[in-house]
Amino acid sequence: MKAIISRLWDEVWTLGKMDVISEIIDEKCVNHISGFPDLPGWDGLKGFVSLFRSAFPDIKFTIADQIEERDKVATRWIAKGTHKGELMGIAPTGRIVTVEGITIYRFDNNKGVEAWTSWDGAGLMKKLTM
Repeated sequence: MKAIISRLWDEVWTLGKMDVISEIIDEKCVNHISGFPDLPGWDGLKGFVSLFRSAFPDIKFTIADQIEERDKVATRWIAKGTHKGELMGIAPTGRIVTVEGITIYRFDNNKGVEAWTSWDGAGLMKKLTM
């Protein structure tokens, strides 16, 4: 399962390969992300990834730690990118920013069926508006 979810960070988030989502995530998966409404299904996740990839086109996710137990994989990740596009009303600043978070995916039949993400969204907004 760790290898499966690593594809999310490497191929989807870093490279923008949205077609990979349907290979590794169940179409009814719900993503619970701190500071955002729940993101249902493939379209919810694709929209969220697109929002950040358009604001940070060079975004790169690095897996700092990953733990697999029973039906879950917990990943501590670090994202770094240059703010080159609008993000939630904030005009591009050109700043290179780093943000960290932890995501836990629950699996069924080798696909992610639910996810919980806690990340420093407030810290990111502060970096972009200071």
